Amino acid sequence: MSLGVDGISLFFIMLTALLTPLCVLASEVNIGVMKKEYYALFLIMEGMVRAVFEVTDRLLFYVSFEAVLIPMFILIGV
Repeated sequence: MSLGVDGISLFFIMLTALLTPLCVLASEVNIGVMKKEYYALFLIMEGMVRAVFEVTDRLLFYVSFEAVLIPMFILIGV
């Protein structure tokens, strides 16, 4: 497993770190029940998105990119 950050990846990592709290604050009003599960899935999704931007191996990029879809599917579907 190889991780690395270049100029473009650094920009996207900073953008992810900026937008995630804004998305959580914007969705605060609409969350009714299961708040803990929502925040846990959102945190998992953020970690996997950051992993997408940090990996340098193509196979690990594909695996982490596809892994982002699982919490996103649950967040959208539920």
